[in-house]
Amino acid sequence: MKKIGLIGLIIMGMAAIWALMIKDVLSNQGNRRVKNYYQAKAYYLPVIWGENAKTFYYGCSMTEKWINAKSCGYEAKNDSRRSKVREWEHIVPASRFGALIQECRGVKPRRACLRKKSEIFNRMEADLHNLVPAVGSLNAARRNFSFGIIPGEIRDYGDCDFELKNGIVEPRESVRGDIARAYLYMAKAYPGYVYLTAAEKIKFDAWNKLDPPSAEERSSNRKIEEIQGNGNPFIGDR
Repeated sequence: MKKIGLIGLIIMGMAAIWALMIKDVLSNQGNRRVKNYYQAKAYYLPVIWGENAKTFYYGCSMTEKWINAKSCGYEAKNDSRRSKVREWEHIVPASRFGALIQECRGVKPRRACLRKKSEIFNRMEADLHNLVPAVGSLNAARRNFSFGIIPGEIRDYGDCDFELKNGIVEPRESVRGDIARAYLYMAKAYPGYVYLTAAEKIKFDAWNKLDPPSAEERSSNRKIEEIQGNGNPFIGDR
């Protein structure tokens, strides 16, 4: 009985720690107002990116739902619907921060379960600092792969500077800083849920310095801060 009681106290203590961690994240650094991913897509992301926005990875012009492949030299590998449609992509994959949340372990599909049961997952999945417009087929190809440098200059998508090989994605130089600041922000805003390896920290610190925030990135950061209650300090502190 004593052993069972001790185990129970340990479980209760761990639950209390997790509750305090979630409360601290939600109240101090992370997304405070956008409740879920669907709300982010329907109401806020179109406002942030505006009518004349371009896709994140290689600058294709786009409408509310569709991309203009000719505007950026993009050539799809197939003629699927996702090669023409604009989607919203997480720079830091949702699978990465979802893996460290306690709820819904062993439940499939886990993301659907997390959306129902985990407030912190919903806040992270809806964080506007981590969401960008992308061509649907490239979103599918990128999956949850890591960003890095690939030797050579592979061109599998026409003129677009988007390389993918062996589970690594190499983005064009002009968005590497944006990617770095999203990773650095998510690790800072959601401690305990997003970790950077030592190698990632070195890489993203370097990308952050080599590709500093543009005027457009600063403008988006201000809009996001107004909407969700917090800015990205890696953009706003310069």
